[in-house]
Amino acid sequence: MLTWGGSTATLSNGGQNMNYVILKSCFAAGEKRNAGDIVGLGPDEAAALSGYGRIAPAPAAKPEPKVEAAPKATNRAAKPASTRVKK
Repeated sequence: MLTWGGSTATLSNGGQNMNYVILKSCFAAGEKRNAGDIVGLGPDEAAALSGYGRIAPAPAAKPEPKVEAAPKATNRAAKPASTRVKK
């Protein structure tokens, strides 16, 4: 929970680590990071680095599309084509 001037606010993520993309090379999460890396950071460190313009929130991972089995192909040539009605 954040407090300032007698006001309070709760963190939107509940104080858990969130994923961020590194925009410029820096030292984050205890290691040297290069631009383009995705790293999980705590709220305090993320606030500091975003203030310097070093990180941005990482895009949400897109779920992989379900691959459905293609319908079975039928051999249409094996069936006789009857266009006339039998008498």
